[in-house]
Amino acid sequence: MRFFAKLFLFLALLVLPIQVLAQDSATVEPLAPSVYERAKILDITAEGTRGDVGLEDGYQDILMEILSGPDAHKVVSTEYVTPAASFARQKLHKGDTLVVTKTNDVRGDNYYVVDVFRLPILGIFAVLFFLAAAVFGRAKGVGAILGLAVSVAILLLFVVPRIFAGENPLLICGIGSVAIAFASVLLAHGFNRRTYVALGATLLALLSAFILAALAVKLTALSGSGTEEAMFLQLNYLTGIDLQGLLLGGIVIGALGVLDDVTTAQVAAVEEIHNANESLDFKELYKRGSSVGREHIAALVNTLALAYVGASFPIFLLFAMPDSPPLWALLNTEQIVEEIIRALVGGGALMLAVPISTVFAAWYFAGRKVTSIHSRGSHHH
Repeated sequence: MRFFAKLFLFLALLVLPIQVLAQDSATVEPLAPSVYERAKILDITAEGTRGDVGLEDGYQDILMEILSGPDAHKVVSTEYVTPAASFARQKLHKGDTLVVTKTNDVRGDNYYVVDVFRLPILGIFAVLFFLAAAVFGRAKGVGAILGLAVSVAILLLFVVPRIFAGENPLLICGIGSVAIAFASVLLAHGFNRRTYVALGATLLALLSAFILAALAVKLTALSGSGTEEAMFLQLNYLTGIDLQGLLLGGIVIGALGVLDDVTTAQVAAVEEIHNANESLDFKELYKRGSSVGREHIAALVNTLALAYVGASFPIFLLFAMPDSPPLWALLNTEQIVEEIIRALVGGGALMLAVPISTVFAAWYFAGRKVTSIHSRGSHHH
């Protein structure tokens, strides 16, 4: 019961101030919102290709029923168009549920296909993921899910609104990262001495990630405009936003995702070594803990690199295009340098997290050994 009381108090103290901060955010003036609804395809009345050779489009004439909004149950027709090269893969079928948008012009109300409605399938996979975490991770798995929920709340209720309000993206992402570190580590691993040591190591490693990211972005002269999303935000919504600060903040938050794993594992390893032989001093604990850490680094660096490669895999296809610039010119572009810097900063922070967490843990548990010896001696006398 004491654990759940602490958990409730922690969530209240963490989430409520964030909600208050978010409420007074002066967000940008939004554009007139588009109307989005769901619709179900009743029939495909025609389909084929058209256009000049090499520029063909595939098309389908669709009869669909609107499922939501004021026009629910209304049957309408529309045309779905996609490039012929991808038409076979992106064809729609009778019975598909779609996301559609409503427009109004001189012809009246018209609905256009935006995408296939995927949320139900996504929800099934999310439920399976959370069930697996709860079943196999038990209390820690449930704690990890709670930590994830609080982390998402911090991003949505604090980080995003404050950046939209015009505040420094790097500062806001830094504050958000510290709050996420507290939430993810404490809720996933519990309120105990091992967790507190791991949290201290995580925060120090996070600081090292910030320094590495700042140096890398400064020395490579990255502006933060390497992605279409960043440019779209600056041109349409956040004209005065610091894109370089936004890039730095994103790198720091991304690095945080790997630090939790390393620091908690290292502290746990050092504590288990200490428990197995309480006579070991700081030097010996650090030496043995570092041996475990080197194995961890060897496994995680490759995992981290492949994760970044997978996330930006289409970029790698640019290298094989027959009319592409030379490799050195492609590697020098801001978009690719940004991705490389993300991977290198994340990997560098990961490597630094091993000695940092090992030193923290060895110092703490070696100190506990000295304290326990003194206390036993006093009790004997």
